[in-house]
Amino acid sequence: MSQASKKNKTVKRFNICVIGPSYVGKTQIVNRMINNAFTGYYEPTITPLVNRCAYNLNNDEPDMDPLFFDLQIIDLFPHDHPFLDEEKALMS
Repeated sequence: MSQASKKNKTVKRFNICVIGPSYVGKTQIVNRMINNAFTGYYEPTITPLVNRCAYNLNNDEPDMDPLFFDLQIIDLFPHDHPFLDEEKALMS
């Protein structure tokens, strides 16, 4: 396999961490990205949720080779980050 072929087969990985206060829709945004779904039901996130999905950037181009990337989204519950509740810590 040539160097050019190996380079085209490389999967890019991206990690995203979603943080913020309670009841703002963090989990619903992640759900929309990963599952293409949305629900108005609210259930507090009490543990970090890790979601992974592979995307083909050339999905709409059947004549092109697939170009995949791996997306990992971590949905953190609001009390996991100490700075979220301490305005003073954010200012220092």
